[in-house]
Parts: sequence; structure tokens; C-alpha cells
Amino acid sequence: MTKYKLLSCLFIFTILGCKLPPVGYFVTNPDIRAYQIESEQNLTVVIDQTILDSFVIKSAGLAKMKVINFRQTISDACINTFKTTYKGVSVDYKYSQKGISLALLKVNPDWNKKSSTTSITVTNGHANSSTSYELESKISYQAILYLDGQKKGVLEGIVYSEKSSFKRRETPDLLKDGIKSLCQEIYKQTINFK
Repeated sequence: MTKYKLLSCLFIFTILGCKLPPVGYFVTNPDIRAYQIESEQNLTVVIDQTILDSFVIKSAGLAKMKVINFRQTISDACINTFKTTYKGVSVDYKYSQKGISLALLKVNPDWNKKSSTTSITVTNGHANSSTSYELESKISYQAILYLDGQKKGVLEGIVYSEKSSFKRRETPDLLKDGIKSLCQEIYKQTINFK
């Protein structure tokens, strides 16, 4: 009977150990100094309703991580990114008829398996292997840029966090770094759009 209790405890510990810590609202300050310009225009940021405020990042073979207050995080990240460039930066539910509007339609965080290591242990003549993955944050995005109410173009792509880690407890930091990379890339595309 104690053997079954031990196996049950190990199973429960393994399941609980795979859960990633949740991520709530956070502030990020993207580094745009190399690209920074000054504009007398106002910028309105629109976060489309299809961008969820709460969701779970899940990938095949990887543990899940719950994200909450995501819309506020993205809104504030955009404000922090553009506030030194534009005369005024605001967040609204629709694009503006005056100035520049950046309408974020899609921001989808995910994990990317950057590399892996496999370790083999031998116990009582039985070999067991386990694989660990080095993860990085992968974020696909799509946005529309408007000037004085007229559509000027589409910004889209995939960005990866600069940081990566084999440690599960560091995955919230990878997401935060991925949002920072996202904002830096959107900034570069916005100011260089012709």
C-alpha cells in the first residue's frame, strides 16, 4: 500500500511541478534610443477587441501559463514606447481622424523551443531519459497604421524575446522580454513606414 501512495504522490508532484507561474499586469520600457525621432503628431493606440485580456499560453509538449490583464499591459507598453516620440499618445477604442493611429489587431504570445538537452539516468538497471527545452517567447502580431483616418499600411511579423531559459520559473520573464521586443519592432516599423 505504501508503494502506491508513494507513486501517487510522485505523480501529483510531477503534475503540479509542470504548471508555470501566472503572469499579471507588468510594465516594460522598450529601448528605442537608436531609432528615436521626434514628431509633432499625436498617436492613438487602438487595442482590438479580439486581443484577449486573459488567456493561457500553451504549446504542444509544454506546460501552460495563464496570462491576465494583458490588454492593460499592451496599452501601457505602447504608451511607454511612443511617449517620447509623439506630441501626445493615447489609447482609444477606435482610430483617430487626426494624427497617427496604430490599431493592434493581433498579439499572440507563444513559446519557441530554441534548443533541448536530454539526460539519461540509470536506476536499478533501468534507463530513464528526460528532455529539457530552452524556451524563448515568440509573439506574432498584426497592426494597421492610419494617418488622418486613412489606412496607410499593415505591420505584421513574429518577434522573439532576446532572453531564453531552460528554467520554467523564468518563463514570465521571457514573456515580458518578448513584449519589450514586440514594442521595439512595432516602433521601428511605425516610424519607418512611408
